[in-house]
Amino acid sequence: MLGESHQPLVEIRLQGFPHHQLTLHMYHLHQHQILDYSMLLERLIMAVEQLADFQAWHCQDLKWDWERDQNDCILKEKHLTLLERIVVAQDHQSTMVHWVVEVTEKDCWVLDTIVALTLSFVLPDAQLGPHYSWGDLF
Repeated sequence: MLGESHQPLVEIRLQGFPHHQLTLHMYHLHQHQILDYSMLLERLIMAVEQLADFQAWHCQDLKWDWERDQNDCILKEKHLTLLERIVVAQDHQSTMVHWVVEVTEKDCWVLDTIVALTLSFVLPDAQLGPHYSWGDLF
């Protein structure tokens, strides 16, 4: 063992094969290696396609999110505009109600005055009867 030359293990095993079997064996090994590389390449291509599909889907999702956000902003602006109009309309309504209350109070005073004047010109016994007095009216 000490004096023997050390040949690689592969060469020692291949010495038992005839030349054409060795060539055939190397051809099959080469075919398997090419097949392995082809399968790896197919898997890589499939992974790249899946990544591209995912990126396209993600970009579309981001686009929809952006469009929805834009539509939300537009709707919020319209909503705020409508709320401002409602506040202005309520202010006008409050002013109108206040004016109507003032006019009604004045009209009530005028009506009270007219009723009092009318009653003062009517004969007390003819209009009210024996059991009513002027104090009962006011």
